[in-house]
Amino acid sequence: MKRMYVRFTSVLMTLILVFALQVPASARSPEDDLEDALAQLNYYLTVFGDKERSDDVSLEETVKAFKSLGSYSFASGFYQYSYILLYLEQGDYRAADIFKETLKRNERFQEMILSDKFAQEYPSISSVDELVNYVDARIAENSGDTEQATELYKECSLFFDANDRLMALLGGSSEQMYTKGQDLMFEGKYKEAYELFKELAAYGYMDSDLYEEICYNMLLRQGENPNDEKEPEVPEETPTVKATPTPTKKPAATKRPTVTPTKRPTATPTKKPAATKKPTAAPTKKPHSHTAVKVPGYAATCTKAGKTDGSKCSSCGEVLKKQTAIPALGHNLEHVDAKAPTKNQSGWYAYDKCKRCTYSTFRARTMTAGSWSGWSTTKVTESSTRDVETKTEQQTVYRTQYNYSHYKYYNTAEKDWYYSYEKNTNWYATQGKWEYYPTYTRLARDGDSNGHARFRLNGIPWYNETTKQVANGTQSVTYYRYRDYTE
Repeated sequence: MKRMYVRFTSVLMTLILVFALQVPASARSPEDDLEDALAQLNYYLTVFGDKERSDDVSLEETVKAFKSLGSYSFASGFYQYSYILLYLEQGDYRAADIFKETLKRNERFQEMILSDKFAQEYPSISSVDELVNYVDARIAENSGDTEQATELYKECSLFFDANDRLMALLGGSSEQMYTKGQDLMFEGKYKEAYELFKELAAYGYMDSDLYEEICYNMLLRQGENPNDEKEPEVPEETPTVKATPTPTKKPAATKRPTVTPTKRPTATPTKKPAATKKPTAAPTKKPHSHTAVKVPGYAATCTKAGKTDGSKCSSCGEVLKKQTAIPALGHNLEHVDAKAPTKNQSGWYAYDKCKRCTYSTFRARTMTAGSWSGWSTTKVTESSTRDVETKTEQQTVYRTQYNYSHYKYYNTAEKDWYYSYEKNTNWYATQGKWEYYPTYTRLARDGDSNGHARFRLNGIPWYNETTKQVANGTQSVTYYRYRDYTE
């Protein structure tokens, strides 16, 4: 039932979208553009995977549509919502995860998207919680964590293609459960079959819900309730369309009859002899006393002229005070300086707005995240247009060790100890031995002996200098990477 409702609503949204595209650009408003973008997003989430219809809408164009609206209404939230889906489509799971965390903090957007009115108009645009579960499931699936991905897809199985991906992960195990359930039914083991079909029906696997119902009814006939918590299903009521009452036409107001003033009869003068005839006086008209009523005017606006108050007689309708035109005021403009956007907040270009009406030349500015740099030990600082990530690793520290040696022998001729760069084997040398001296500080050089470099420490010569790198503990090394936001 829900899928039929989603399909019907999607077709309706498509018709709205086609109609909107026929409206002249000059007659459109930001609200019209927002509704069109929402219809595109809803349609995309509904027909994804349908090759015959999925080419009708581009997710990239939908993202651009929301971005062009800037901070109007909840457009920025839907910009992030649709961009998350675009990142997943492009395989950029890291960016989708970051945008998801940002959207989770927008509580007003979450409340709006959960409202009954929005759910009825755009049923395929699910809640932020379902989107979050879907993103986490895609990330888990991409990293090979099938068990975690399966559990997360169960939490959002009605969203987008989550159910298809869940079925793909379950794979052969679902088919085996389905076949085993049918075998158990034919063997009369309805209880075991019921449990299998119940689990498959929860994932929407084939017609498992039908077999679940059959097993349930067979168990009831046998006097066994397979699920004590399950209540008898109540047939879904067909929604009745509330009849719209036909408005009763208001009877026309009875027109007051016009009283025709009775003409006063003119007295006919008595005819007298011509000699005594006097001129007949013309009848005098009784003066009319006007009763003035106000003819209200209206104020001028920025773009429309107004009129002053006037008056007229309530009896004869004669204009007693003529109304005069008030010229349109024109916009009382106030200049607003530009504000640069940041990675978390939209900005705007410099614009003018009227102090009296809603006229404005406002244009939003937004920023888009770039790609992450490589890891480096060079320290970078986070800013309003830059994200920075760090990681710390333990590294071995090496030091240079200097090694010296000499052959110490007793010279019987000189009756004293001597030091040589090699073992002395002449008959003067007795009781000789090699001595070694390792140090982290290089000895001072003191000339040569037969072409061999000689070094001296406390008056004693040393030869045969060699070096090697020796581990000398560990240290913490911090690595940095960053990405910049640009308009």
